[in-house]
Amino acid sequence: MCRSCSARRVTLTTGLPRPLVILRNGSDYVYKLIIIQKTWKRLQISEQSRTRWESEANRASEEVNILKSQVQHLRNEFTTHREDLIKKLAETKFDAEAVQELHTQMYVSFQK
Repeated sequence: MCRSCSARRVTLTTGLPRPLVILRNGSDYVYKLIIIQKTWKRLQISEQSRTRWESEANRASEEVNILKSQVQHLRNEFTTHREDLIKKLAETKFDAEAVQELHTQMYVSFQK
């Protein structure tokens, strides 16, 4: 690799010209080690962020599943309650018709 390309890469990566990096770090190996360590830290932070997002997604998914089961339970309760009300309404209609029939018979018998 030519020196100008290497110097440009160092300038872009660290913001310092290559001679200052070499003076500051002592050698290219130390510089490369620092770059590797910084990259490793960035990867670790990225991994921690990914792990955090995954755990939050899992937690949200669990909450959604809990809410779905609660909704299903409420639907079942509603259906059961509605069926009970329909039965009671039918019984009430039957009772009302029976009472009406009784009143009619009583009225007819009093008319005679």
